[in-house]
Amino acid sequence: MKKVNKYYLQKVRELPCSACGVYGTQAHHNTNNTGLGGKTIDINTISLCPSHHHDLHFGIGVDKWQSKYGNQDDLVLKTRYIMFKDILENHVTPFKDADRLGFNLKDMEKFVRDFNGKLSKIKILEKMLLELEEKRLEIIQDLKNDPTSDLIEMHSEFKDWFKYIQEKGSKIYDEKEKKLISFLMLSYDSNKLINQLMSVNIEIKELHKKIYKEKTTNTIKN
Repeated sequence: MKKVNKYYLQKVRELPCSACGVYGTQAHHNTNNTGLGGKTIDINTISLCPSHHHDLHFGIGVDKWQSKYGNQDDLVLKTRYIMFKDILENHVTPFKDADRLGFNLKDMEKFVRDFNGKLSKIKILEKMLLELEEKRLEIIQDLKNDPTSDLIEMHSEFKDWFKYIQEKGSKIYDEKEKKLISFLMLSYDSNKLINQLMSVNIEIKELHKKIYKEKTTNTIKN
């Protein structure tokens, strides 16, 4: 793939900003993995408005910028997808654009199909991730809701009250109290909850890896 591709840069500048969606953008060359003082080839570019382009280079810094707006590698593919999709769907002679861009039309069509499939798969994975995050919060809440302190407080309150009732009634209460405590303590297993939390954390970590892999896997070699 040729390093200089002026037509590709032109098409990138016609797209909305990848960070905020406004038009009137510049073509930002991906700074990830470019080496010392290097500059990536023109197809590895992102459409950015002047404000977000300046912010990336001279503002909050690359790491914070990517945390806020997305990894540059992901945005390169997203930019390419939007460009190719527009050409294939709205241009009268997409094969001419493909040629000027330096791509094969069939490769562009495959890229768009694969990216659509990727978006669907990512959506499913992100839904699974959300469900696991909710489960994780429920487990953490269960760990916080240790019944021991409540039982001790309840026991103390009822002891005072039972000073005023008959001895027989107190014995009946004591038996019920023992059964209640036994039942609650059996139903609350902190070790089990901790193991569940560890398992969910591992699943969440693996899902993050899968989502990242799906987002960063390039479907057309540069």
